Amino acid sequence: MNKIQIAVVLGTAREGRESEKVSSFIQSRLLEHENVSVEAVDVKDHLHGETIPAWIEDDRTKKWKNTVERSDAIIFIIPEYNHSYPGEFKILFDSAFKEYSKKPIAIVGVSSGGFGGTRVIEEFWHLVMAASGIPVPTSLNISNVKDSFTKEASAKDEHIVERTDKMIEDVLWYAEKFKI
Repeated sequence: MNKIQIAVVLGTAREGRESEKVSSFIQSRLLEHENVSVEAVDVKDHLHGETIPAWIEDDRTKKWKNTVERSDAIIFIIPEYNHSYPGEFKILFDSAFKEYSKKPIAIVGVSSGGFGGTRVIEEFWHLVMAASGIPVPTSLNISNVKDSFTKEASAKDEHIVERTDKMIEDVLWYAEKFKI
């Protein structure tokens, strides 16, 4: 049986980022499914000091493009910075394009405030649609991220666990339906 390949992308390179806990938590929930394989991606590993357009063949973007191509679905964990996404996330996203076509994509919006990355989720869907990705309608908002997880990356609130599991259930459904 071929496992469903899910890329979990941490979309910020900021020092002290709380989003790491969210990424670890989601990865652990995904790995509870026997039919799932997870590839953790950190935007920090894809910083090249410049924007490399998707149509340019460049060894520096090949790793990311290959990750997108072999993934059956992608979950982006993106903190909201100034009502939008971090610049380094946008540079990573823009280094691929055709690779997103017909790929189920989910988003986890993260915020230190009470809105849980609502605005970053709203902004992000425009990128997914422009790249012909398939937006998984169940997004996940993580509000007050500093207070929502333990140091070991466990969710303190059962509602986060329930909402995460619902998003994962939908990501896996879409990944199965659109698996090539």
